[in-house]
Order: sequence, then structure tokens, then C-alpha cells
Amino acid sequence: MYLISILVPVYGVEDYIERCARSLFEQTYQNLEYIFVDDCSPDRSIDILEKTIKDYPSRLSQLRIIRHSERKGIAATRNTAINAANGLFICHIDSDDFMEVDAIRLMAEEQQKNQSDIVTVGAHIISKKRNYDIRQTPTKNKEQLLFSILNPNFEHTLWGRLIRLSLYKDYGIMNKEGCNQGEEWWVVPRLIYYSQKVSCINQVLYHYDCTRDTSMCAINSNNNIETWQSDIISIESVVDFFSDKEEKYERASLKMAIQYFYMYLCMSAYYGDKEVFRKIKDKIISKDIDILSAIGWHHPLKRHLMGNYYFCKYYHSSLALIKSYYFIKSLKK
Repeated sequence: MYLISILVPVYGVEDYIERCARSLFEQTYQNLEYIFVDDCSPDRSIDILEKTIKDYPSRLSQLRIIRHSERKGIAATRNTAINAANGLFICHIDSDDFMEVDAIRLMAEEQQKNQSDIVTVGAHIISKKRNYDIRQTPTKNKEQLLFSILNPNFEHTLWGRLIRLSLYKDYGIMNKEGCNQGEEWWVVPRLIYYSQKVSCINQVLYHYDCTRDTSMCAINSNNNIETWQSDIISIESVVDFFSDKEEKYERASLKMAIQYFYMYLCMSAYYGDKEVFRKIKDKIISKDIDILSAIGWHHPLKRHLMGNYYFCKYYHSSLALIKSYYFIKSLKK
């Protein structure tokens, strides 16, 4: 079996890192490379990792710990791991999450059976409010998978996927350093677009934990204007990427962006930030009129009302926040 690199960013996860590491060191797939990148974690995360590996002597030679000299953020940390990887395939896992012990083996078997460039698995979401599963609809259709991630109601994460490393190398796909919210938008759509074959496993193999207070899903549920703006920049990167691609993808990315922007429009009104509200409104009304029509902005009066600060604040914010709450809490960190 070929070498698979497991890439793990580490920052402030001393309460979670042992659970994560044990789930990785106990994988039934043997030919693995573990790359943990310490982004100047201020706690005992790395000490706990080094102690845990002692219980798995056969894995010790497969472990690499890379340390940043200064804090760089999640995007740069993922890039460090990707650049250090030697595997034919890579698998991203966040250090407060964990996997079923046969996850890598099952993904590798699925990849070999279909010669896939990307294999996606189901996930169990753990949050303070509720726990639930996200199961994948079995598909070998790249277009179907791409359209699904260009839908705000579906996940677009890096975790839970086995990815051919050459997609990164051949097409220059990397995370945008400094853009640490929504960083997946810079890579996942591109990876799927340039892939030849994809497949999914309709089985929960990944456990995504949102309970940590400093996780991105927790940060997103609060009034964090800087985080929203970073997310908006990431979403715009998708529109820019597809602007010269097939029309069906260009229009799908535009529609996705407007839906996200409207969510943040209502959130900025709800939290009383008029400056951010105006900026987002300008982004929305500058988009393709046919796309606006597709999401219900086709009537000039309705566009005016929905783009009115007080209308969004008092009439649309509650619904938008409820919808965005469950989406963000379940899919982002």
C-alpha cells in the first residue's frame, strides 16, 4: 500500500490532542507519515503528544513534529504541513477532532477501487447544543460534488477527505496565508475542479468537535466582524477562480457568494455595524442581476427593502441568524 501523510495543525489543544493522536496512531492502515505542525502553541499540547507517542513505539519513526518560530495562523500551518508531506495522498485532521481507527484503510481501499483523486467520508458533529451525523451521498461525479460545495447548506471542509497530493503541486493550490477564516475556500473548490475522479463513503469515519471555546465554529457564532470579513474575502476567492471557467460553475459560485453575503448582511445589521453592512450591501447589488433574481432579489422594491439596514435588522436578522447558526456551528472552526 502507498504512503499516506496525515497532516495535523496544533495550537491550544491540550485537552484534545491525546484523543486525536491515539485515534491516528491506532489506524489499521500501516504505511503512514504523521506530520504535526506546532504553531507556537502556548499550552502543553506538544508535551502531551510526545508522551502519547511513547505508547506506540512502532509509529515513532513515522512521526514528525515541525515547529514554527512564530505564530502564523491555520492557513500557513496547513501549508507547512503540505510542503513537508511525502505521501502519495494526504489527509487533514484538526487536532481537536478524531477518526475511527479504520478510517484511513477504508478511504485507501475506496481510492484504489475507483482510482479516485479525492475520497470524502461522513462525519459526526459534536457541539454544545446537539450532536448529529453528516453522511455523504455516494457519488463518483465530480460535477455533483463541486456543485454541492458551492451550496451554503453543504460542507466544504478539508477534513474528512483523502486527497491526492499532486493536485496541490501540479496546480499550485495552497492556502492563502493570513486568511485564517474560511481558508478551505481557497483550496477545496480548486482541488475538486482539477480532480479527475472522486468518490464518497456513506459512513461516519470522522468526528468533528465544536465544543472548544476557541474553535472557529464558536468564534463565528459571536459578533466577530474581523472574522466575517476574512470569510467574505475567502468566498470572493471562489468567485474569482471560477470567473473564467465554465459558465455553470461561475454562476453557481456567484449564487453561493450572494447567499453568504446576505447572511452576513443580516448579521451585521443585527449587531449594529452599519459600516460593514454598507460594504456587504455594495457587494451584493454589484453582482449579476440574474443571480439576484434566482435568490429572490429580482424586484427593485424588494432589493431596496432587503438591502435596507433597519429592514434586515428587525425583519430578517432572526431568520438569517438561526439558519447561519446551525450551518456555522456544524461546519466551521
